[in-house]
Amino acid sequence: MAQLHISEKLNEFLAMQNCVHTDDPERHHRMRIRAKWLRYAMEFLSPLYGMELEEYITTTKQFQDILGQKHDLDVWIELVPNLMAEMTAEFISERKKTEEIADVENGLLTFLET
Repeated sequence: MAQLHISEKLNEFLAMQNCVHTDDPERHHRMRIRAKWLRYAMEFLSPLYGMELEEYITTTKQFQDILGQKHDLDVWIELVPNLMAEMTAEFISERKKTEEIADVENGLLTFLET
């Protein structure tokens, strides 16, 4: 029964492997959730297997971390242009110099590029 449950969660995770090379943040996030469910299943059932699952749990956690970092970057990529627009509007309303606006925009664009 434990093996069947872990296999089911593994199949759900692997079924999403084709989304890795897409630019779809929602699919990456769903894949991360599947990795989490797989890891939790292995961790919960690991007492039945001794140390046999440790390597798989570690690998799954690494996938989860990478997908989480990707999700964080996707969020920033979406937020920074809005932040730039808000800051530019605020600077203009406060009559700040054009150079100050350019400095902030350049800083945010550099952040996006790295």
